Amino acid sequence: MVAAPASAATTWTVTSPDGETEVDVTLSDGDLSIAIHSDGTTLVQSTSIGITTASADFTTGLSFEGRTDTTDSGRYGTTSGSRLSHSYAASLMTLRFTNANGGRSNSTFAPQTTGPPGYSSLAAYSPS
Repeated sequence: MVAAPASAATTWTVTSPDGETEVDVTLSDGDLSIAIHSDGTTLVQSTSIGITTASADFTTGLSFEGRTDTTDSGRYGTTSGSRLSHSYAASLMTLRFTNANGGRSNSTFAPQTTGPPGYSSLAAYSPS
């Protein structure tokens, strides 16, 4: 019996519009991990990510199906605080995966610029 070669790791990166926040998502041997950097500083070291639902397991055995990149921006108001008008801009990266049983999952990573210069945040969600 010959062992199958280990698959090469693949990393996808999305950067906030202001260039300060960078999210790296890596698929290695069917497992996903994420690392987050801001202005050259590592905020989150590479750590495993995944989701398990009542009907599917997306924590291991994943295969990459595709990537879509988009942007979003807008304004919103609040009724209290030092500023009542706010704006945001986000870079969105959606990665599509299938699990070992053929189940599909979309994971969107959205580093965004909000508020004053130098303030970035990350939104990540996994709608199916």
